[in-house]
Amino acid sequence: MWQRIVVTTEPATATSPGAIAEGSFSVDGTKIRVRNDRGKLVGTAELVPGEDAAVVARRILRGSRAASGFYAPLRYPPPSVH
Repeated sequence: MWQRIVVTTEPATATSPGAIAEGSFSVDGTKIRVRNDRGKLVGTAELVPGEDAAVVARRILRGSRAASGFYAPLRYPPPSVH
């Protein structure tokens, strides 16, 4: 059974509302699978006895967003003065 998770990927500031990532995870024995909000598998891990599956899933989901750079804020060069 897949369980929904939400993680903060960028904290809110005075000038930005922040950002989140949504996904879900499933545990089969000691193996956890994490998928993004589009259903794409973004990571797996072996759970250690006593480890919280939701915490591991959030870590995998957050890491998958940071690794790609696709969701990072756009950075523009300063305007040139002519």
